This record gives sequence, structure tokens and C-alpha cells, in this order.
Amino acid sequence: MSAKVQVERRAFGRKNNSDHAVVRVPGRPVVHCQVKNISPAGALLDFGSEVWLPYNFKLVWEASGRSEECEVRHRNGRYIGVVFFREAAQDKPRETVLSNDVAPWIAQRR
Repeated sequence: MSAKVQVERRAFGRKNNSDHAVVRVPGRPVVHCQVKNISPAGALLDFGSEVWLPYNFKLVWEASGRSEECEVRHRNGRYIGVVFFREAAQDKPRETVLSNDVAPWIAQRR
């Protein structure tokens, strides 16, 4: 028997993580989750059970208070993969977060 090798398709590698965070959606109670892994461009969130979330929301880390605006990229049961983005000027569309914007924060966590 041979083991299947999974090919990494992400532009940036992910760092395993176990930070606790909350999802904030205006007009709704916060939803707790665990950040399973993170990269400069996004993260995988574990909610413990299936949850309904809108396409865009704010993710806030409980310990540090750091926050990121997120956009859902995929859902798989209790897991949701997100990409980080930041609002550009009001007359411009949203911009995806660049790797060098978040990389210093990830480096501090080591």
C-alpha cells in the first residue's frame, strides 16, 4: 500500500495553531471558534459543530484582541476556511491582505 501525498495548493504555507477567537457579526451573538491553522492570507476555523455564518465577518482573537475581516472560501462540516481582507478607500473595492501585512504578526507568535 502506498500513502497518498497531498499537494499544497495554497500560495502561502499554514502554521498550525490553537488560538481561541470569536466571530462577530452585527446584530448577532458572538460565535466561539478555534483557529486551527493560519497563514498570512487566511485561516482554518474549527467551530466544534456546524454553524451558519454569513459570507463576510470579523474574526477577533480572544487573547490579543487582534481582528481580521474575513471572507468564507470553503465550508466542511464544523470547519470553515477563510481569507483575510481589508477595506480599501470607500470608492475602491476590497483588497486581499498581502502576505507582508500579516507575516510580522505570525512571526511574533513563534
